[in-house]
Amino acid sequence: MFRRVQLGMVLTAAEKLRAISSPTATWISQLEDQHVLIDEGLADALTWDLSRGKPFHNIMQMVYCCDGYPEEERTSFGGITKWLERTVEPSPAFKADINKVLKDLWQIATTRNLKSPFAAGAPRLAPVEFIFIGVLLYVLRDHDLETKSQAISEMRAAIRSVHDDIRTNNKVAKTLWSYVKQLERNPNASLSNSKLSRSTGSTSNGRPAKRRKTKTYEDDDDYVAR
Repeated sequence: MFRRVQLGMVLTAAEKLRAISSPTATWISQLEDQHVLIDEGLADALTWDLSRGKPFHNIMQMVYCCDGYPEEERTSFGGITKWLERTVEPSPAFKADINKVLKDLWQIATTRNLKSPFAAGAPRLAPVEFIFIGVLLYVLRDHDLETKSQAISEMRAAIRSVHDDIRTNNKVAKTLWSYVKQLERNPNASLSNSKLSRSTGSTSNGRPAKRRKTKTYEDDDDYVAR
């Protein structure tokens, strides 16, 4: 990263956040090292974007959303920077829960009878999917791996039935938050019966969904669902 600065390259938002020095930022870096960059880790187990600080950024956003749960956090650059710069150390219990989330994700992605959500032929994992799969595993942390794998498959299929482009923006995130809440209530729920209509924020009766003020997600414009 410092080499790119010396060459006059503009840092991405992910790289700027990765450069922050704080207990939380240090912990996120450790999670990246222990679960993603390690040999045969999530970098190899998943098909996703590993460029220019993206794994750190995705883990950070996932942890941020889990930390605020059940509030539906919106990961604006300003809001998440303030959270990342905190001098308070994350609690041991929360750290253990997040470690379990990433271990469960690796186990699901690498176990033959569990990895159908990520198997060959599955769509490339979008950053926003990584974030909300992590949140889903966090809220289902007391369930077995088979239930978690099924819930991930259901959510990945459902989001693609509603949105053509799976980007990190408010519209997609709102849908994914609704799925997480539904699956928390019933991990075996069929999301195909969701009230959300395809490519709109309307409900099944055709009326526009109520708008409310929220902090804005950082758009991930370099990702288009395939």
